[in-house]
Amino acid sequence: MPSESSPAKMATTTSEQKENKPNINRFVHRFQPDDEVTVTKQITSTAPSSYSNL
Repeated sequence: MPSESSPAKMATTTSEQKENKPNINRFVHRFQPDDEVTVTKQITSTAPSSYSNL
């Protein structure tokens, strides 16, 4: 029995680590697109002003 319980614990720990990594990746992917959108908004907002200045 103890020999069976030890591998089971290892399996649970590995599954938890795998679950934690995707969660972090999801947060990173969420922040990256938001930053890109903000940058594009800044470029589009500044573009008309630059054209008007010309």
